[in-house]
Amino acid sequence: MNMGELKSLRKFLILTYSASWVVWFCAMSLNLPDVPNGILILLGAFMPSIMGTILSTHKKNDELKRDFWHRVVSFKRIGSRWFLLIVGFFAVNWIVTILIYGIVEDGLPEFTNTIHILTNPVAIVGFTIIQILGGPLAEELGWRGYALDILQQNWSALTSSLILGLFWSVWHLPLFFVKNTSQISMGFGTTLFWLWVVGVFSTSVFITWIYNNTNRSILGAILIHLIGNYINALIGSDVPADKVVFGNIVYTMVSLVLVTLIVMFFGPKNLIRLPKGNI
Repeated sequence: MNMGELKSLRKFLILTYSASWVVWFCAMSLNLPDVPNGILILLGAFMPSIMGTILSTHKKNDELKRDFWHRVVSFKRIGSRWFLLIVGFFAVNWIVTILIYGIVEDGLPEFTNTIHILTNPVAIVGFTIIQILGGPLAEELGWRGYALDILQQNWSALTSSLILGLFWSVWHLPLFFVKNTSQISMGFGTTLFWLWVVGVFSTSVFITWIYNNTNRSILGAILIHLIGNYINALIGSDVPADKVVFGNIVYTMVSLVLVTLIVMFFGPKNLIRLPKGNI
């Protein structure tokens, strides 16, 4: 990595980590009511996209600015085939997980919470807004829209994904000590915590795979992040409390199998399946 690229990546990480962690430290220490506490959590969560956008568009290069925003909003970059993969990928992951869970546990979850949300217009709108803001839109303009390109200029797509997975997982760590977060409900250092860490790394590979095969579409990264969070939050909430660890183990193992298949079929260098003549 040349010094200019290293400096750019370091600047992004320092700005993102420091801004997010300062805000989350305030949420951790002030013991605010739920609404202002939630605003602070959300504000900290948006720092990757805020910093990635600033660093991507601050230069006086209109072409680069247009390219950045085109990658954020254009569906054409994705294409119908990859859009279907984005929509269906995590659904397949969970379907396989639930089938294995049902075989081992001799029965499926009742999906009470999932049915309630999907049949209640108010609940589904609120749930959808939370899922859009709580990760995909807040993060992907930075992690994928800025940092991933720098990493892939110097390492393979797989290695870049794993490095970014490390940055991504470490960035989340303060949330394990902030009330009303999904992270604090897992607990720091627990089995669920380590399964979550593995999940971050595998999801990082999934998103790079989508990003590279959709002409560096930031929108594609946002969508697969959104759908992953959406399905995980819906179906995961219906796994009985005493079976949560087992359910997460199965889900993580299925994810790792899918990651392995993607890397084997598309290749670790670019995670893109090239015609034989171009290999």
